[in-house]
Amino acid sequence: MKFSDDPKHPISLLICIAAIDNHTHLRALSHLTKILRDPENIGQLVGAQQFTDIQALLKEEQ
Repeated sequence: MKFSDDPKHPISLLICIAAIDNHTHLRALSHLTKILRDPENIGQLVGAQQFTDIQALLKEEQ
C-alpha cells in the first residue's frame, strides 16, 4: 500500500480497528499497544504469510 512517494517513509504494516463501541475500541488499542511494543512481534506481523499467523500472534498476547 502506498500513501506517499517519499521512499524514506515506506508503509509495511497497516492496522485497522472496527469496534462496536468505545470500550471495545479502547481494549483493542490497549492490546495492540502491548503487542507492538515488541519489535519481534512487529517483525512477525510484517512477515506473516497467512491470516492464521496474525491471528495466532494476537491470541497469544491476550
